[in-house]
Amino acid sequence: MRVVVTRPAAETTELAALLRRLGHEPIVCPLLDIRRVPAQLDLAGVQALVFTSGAGIRAVADLTPERGIPLITVGDASAEIARTLGFRAVTSAAGDGAALAEMVRTRLDPSAGAVLHPSGADIAGDVGGELKRHGFTYRRVVVYEAAPSTAIPPSAEPVLRSGAFEAVLFFSPRTDRKSTR
Repeated sequence: MRVVVTRPAAETTELAALLRRLGHEPIVCPLLDIRRVPAQLDLAGVQALVFTSGAGIRAVADLTPERGIPLITVGDASAEIARTLGFRAVTSAAGDGAALAEMVRTRLDPSAGAVLHPSGADIAGDVGGELKRHGFTYRRVVVYEAAPSTAIPPSAEPVLRSGAFEAVLFFSPRTDRKSTR
């Protein structure tokens, strides 16, 4: 079965390998491009970093050599990215933004310092609002943006134009909206 994968290019390697192991043919066609934005990462007074994406983790890895600060990620894939990049104190919420906020609330102390959320320009959910409701100092710094892709990869174009695929994987409402290009 041919499966169109719409994730940003940096996020497709493991998924494409998994699809191949399962006997499928991945057709990589990112609908969003991840672009770093100029950012300053101030870790003073921060007790932990929270991440809702692997792109945020990659950006932070480029912005600081610090690898000992605790990280809490939204899911296992993001946690694995963090570990691969050398972060040592990584915990996965194994869920969504609500699970991430709940893990922070139950594992961290609001009086121990701020929680910093390096993120994209657009985020889903309200992790910050939830943490603030529980007394945490929440700071967010934008470290990347997800912009609509401007071109179809040459390897994917004939498959997409002919409709010779059986499934399309979308990973967010935003990529689903971009699927009409």
